[in-house]
Amino acid sequence: MLQTVHSLRRQCAPQPNVWALLVATTLLVFGSSAQSQSPTTESVESLVLRLADPSPITRRRAADHLLAEVTGVDQLQRERIIQTMLRESLLADLETQLTIDRLLDEITSLAHRQNVDRIVLGMLATPDQVDSSESPLAETWRTFAGRVGNDREARETFRQIALRAGPTLHWPQLSHLPTRDQRRERAGITLISHLGCVVPETPQPHSVQAKRVLSQIRQTPLAEHSVTRADAGSRVMGRLIDRTLQENPYGWTMAERLHLGLLYQRDRETETLCQDVLLAQRPLAGDLAAAILARQQLIATANLPTSETGMEVTLAASRQDRRVVSVSPEQLVGQPRNSTNSLPMLPAIIRTRVQDVAVWASLQNAPQRDLREHGMWGLQADPVWGTRLSSIGFASEAERAAFLAWAETVHADH
Repeated sequence: MLQTVHSLRRQCAPQPNVWALLVATTLLVFGSSAQSQSPTTESVESLVLRLADPSPITRRRAADHLLAEVTGVDQLQRERIIQTMLRESLLADLETQLTIDRLLDEITSLAHRQNVDRIVLGMLATPDQVDSSESPLAETWRTFAGRVGNDREARETFRQIALRAGPTLHWPQLSHLPTRDQRRERAGITLISHLGCVVPETPQPHSVQAKRVLSQIRQTPLAEHSVTRADAGSRVMGRLIDRTLQENPYGWTMAERLHLGLLYQRDRETETLCQDVLLAQRPLAGDLAAAILARQQLIATANLPTSETGMEVTLAASRQDRRVVSVSPEQLVGQPRNSTNSLPMLPAIIRTRVQDVAVWASLQNAPQRDLREHGMWGLQADPVWGTRLSSIGFASEAERAAFLAWAETVHADH
């Protein structure tokens, strides 16, 4: 009896070729059902025809169904749907064509948003994994991440500016940078977009774009907005400014770079620039004077050490440097009148030398003295540098010699 049961089971059991036939049939059925779920040309054409239906409810449902068909499909299927919609709109009435245009804009925006999320927040978030030939957005993300990093703040900031740029990646122009208080946030986004995505890879000195970018970045309200806020966008902007000051893609002068560093309170990068100048073999006169002045401002505001190895030697040698930094005929100031002199106050031209700035910086740590009373009467305050560089000087060599002699006595006492 038991043998009979086993023989019946063997007869009823399917053979291996039967199992293969069953698996193939199952895959064919599920494959056909999956294909039936994907949007077809006929379904898209029927939905487009419903857009011309007299009932507004039917038109609205057809539009919603078209958007639902596009959601979740790959780029190839999305392009097929768009081609079908464009082909069907050729013979449609005006209202249907306008509806299709609006749907195409929404589809394009949706595809752009999905592309941004996939590249920035998806598996391709690492710049090394991004294929530069995939899309312009991927190439731009790689450039942006190379300048500010690949952390969460950088990704979210790039996602925000990429969504603002739109599918055509139209980055805002610095010439349209708003300056009003209620638009400072948008101005910050514009500046981040430019420094992170549009900045040139090779230096472009003395170009129109370099001057325009410098004038826009030096706007005091924008700098205050970046310094006072502690959000992710401000921190990313600070990184971009540091990277711009390091690489100097616009070929700005050292004084202009130090000005931006002080304006945006990038103390570490400004100190690095000052060290590069002060430790150089033979720096330019303007660079050396600007570095001395910027370092003194950092000492006053950022509590930097007043004496460092190597820099003090340069500062001591700069007291004998008679190279002219600037001559300020546009800043004509009245020379103070002596009590015994009855002549009126006359305008004077101040000539600034490197030794004037070095001696002025060395006297800042001395007891409180008004240097105007000892011959440097043209000193003027500056909101960024503390003291205006072109005002540190003298109108005559006699005044300079008397001031330097008095400064030597002060140094000898201390």
